[in-house]
Amino acid sequence: MRRLTAAAFLLVLALTGCFQLTGRTSEARSDEQAAWARCEQQREIGRLRTHVAAVDCAVKPVLAAYEDAAYPFMDIVYVSIQARRRGAQRVDAGEISEQQYRRDVTALEGRLAAEEKRRNDIQLFGGRATPTPPEQLVGGLPSFAPEARASAPAPTANGCVPLGAIKSCN
Repeated sequence: MRRLTAAAFLLVLALTGCFQLTGRTSEARSDEQAAWARCEQQREIGRLRTHVAAVDCAVKPVLAAYEDAAYPFMDIVYVSIQARRRGAQRVDAGEISEQQYRRDVTALEGRLAAEEKRRNDIQLFGGRATPTPPEQLVGGLPSFAPEARASAPAPTANGCVPLGAIKSCN
C-alpha cells in the first residue's frame, strides 16, 4: 500500500511539473508572437527599414521569453529565429514574396510545434528524444532554402579534379 501511495504521489508531482512547464511555455509562446507582431508593425510603419531588421528586433524578447520559462528545447527557438532571418533576407533581396515568406513561417511554426510535441511525448514515457535536424524541419520551404553554393569543378578527361590553386593534373 505504501508503494502504491508513493508511486501515486510521484506521478502527481511529475504531472504537476509538466503542467507548470506547459503553462510557462504557453506564456512564452504568447510573448514570442507579440514580439514578432510588434516588430513587424514597426517595419510596416517605417520605423524599421527591412524585414531582417524586424526579425532582429524580436530576437532578444523571444529568447528572453523562452529562457524565463525554462523552455527545455531552445534549439527549436534557434531554428525558428535562423529560418525567419534567412527568409527575411530573401524577401529583402527580392528573391521571394512577402506572402511566400508568411506562408512558410506558418508552415514552419506547425512543424516546430509537432517537433516539440514529439519530444514531449517521448520524454513523458522516460525516453530521450533525438532532435530532428534543422535541415529537415525547414526542408521544402522555399523561404528558408540555403544559399546556393558554388559547384565543384568538373573532372578533366583524365579524371583529375583541380583543387584551388593546384591546377596541374598529370
